Amino acid sequence: MTERVIVTGAAGFIGRNVVAELNRRGPVELILVDDLGTGEKWRNLGGLRFEDILAPSDLWGWLADGNRVPFHDARPRGPRP
Repeated sequence: MTERVIVTGAAGFIGRNVVAELNRRGPVELILVDDLGTGEKWRNLGGLRFEDILAPSDLWGWLADGNRVPFHDARPRGPRP
């Protein structure tokens, strides 16, 4: 059975590299969560394998269907105090 993993913050620097590493390690069904907006952030996901991309606002509905979150990487942008 293929493991299902959801990666939040998937189009950011760390999230994109987590997805790339999961692709390298082998068969896993990846569900990505990120707010791609209207810019070119989606380009960070080029060349990666994944099943679907969810908007953050759709995550709770997805979880209500019995899915789990084994990895979480979303964080606010910008400098930290």
